Amino acid sequence: MKMSVASAPNEMPAHPPVRPDWLDRVHEEAVEPDLRIVDSHHHLWRKPDALYLSQDYVSDVARHNVVSSVFAECRTCYRSDGPEEFAPLGETAFVLEQSSHARTGHATRVAAAIIGYADLMRGSAAGDVLDEHMRVAGEAFRGIRNIAAWHPDARIKPSSIARPPEKLLYDATFRAGFQALAERGLTFDTYVLYGQLGDVRDLALAFPHASIVIDHTGGPMGLSTSDATVFSAWEAGLQDVARCQNVSIKIGGFGMPVMGAGFPGGSLPPTSDELARTIAPYVTRCIDLFGADRCMFESNFPVDKASYSYTVLWNAFKKLTAHLPDRARARLFGGTAEAVYGMS
Repeated sequence: MKMSVASAPNEMPAHPPVRPDWLDRVHEEAVEPDLRIVDSHHHLWRKPDALYLSQDYVSDVARHNVVSSVFAECRTCYRSDGPEEFAPLGETAFVLEQSSHARTGHATRVAAAIIGYADLMRGSAAGDVLDEHMRVAGEAFRGIRNIAAWHPDARIKPSSIARPPEKLLYDATFRAGFQALAERGLTFDTYVLYGQLGDVRDLALAFPHASIVIDHTGGPMGLSTSDATVFSAWEAGLQDVARCQNVSIKIGGFGMPVMGAGFPGGSLPPTSDELARTIAPYVTRCIDLFGADRCMFESNFPVDKASYSYTVLWNAFKKLTAHLPDRARARLFGGTAEAVYGMS
């Protein structure tokens, strides 16, 4: 599937900076503050130029009833010594420390499940790295993520941490690594753009017993435009991959520049009503195609914090699903994540 180059006359940054003063211009109280939430995707990091630690996350979620969360790899705190393939173990150790710290002072079980990183392009040898993750983190370690998002326009950078080749998910060496993952009963997260949803479908058909999770709504683009071509292509790709019962999807990531909503460019951040209007077609189609049992909401914080506050985001999710039965909402807001990642 050919992908649109979107409207990117200049290089598109993967992640713009968070501007607290700008976010503070819109204040909302939580809608349905007692609704139980499991945040299926967020990051923590300690980088030379940025910190986002468990206490920062706890502060962001405070207005909502977030009972637990899933950490997704972001290539932070890697080991600086030893074999390169084991460097991601430093991130897992960092997250475990942050998780333990958070649980001593707050009801939210931060990083109750950990999605780490192992390079599946190491083939079957990736199994040694997976085993070490499992040894270090125990039951908290639930799987890995390999970002596969690729775009033909080099100005568009879907990720700040990965530059994968065009057909990563088809590579024979990658699939040997994937086999090692599947044999261990671990989940596989991936982030792709909408034109690559067929790649995920092919992988899912090749490994029908593996649990695969598509991040960030399947990578739609052009949210702020009226270009029906991109939406139709995203919808068609999603419809095909949704037929694979071993694939689930995370609904979120709408604040990333590659999505094209353009929130950081506004004089004010969006309210939950404004955000809901923008993302409604995407949220609705994901739920229609996958069903509540294979959909889960994600914050993608702090990446999406550049576009809206945590309270605004989850208020939008709540408003968009207010008409659904209680069971479906329970799955979307927590039950699906707990089932997919084996969280107790």
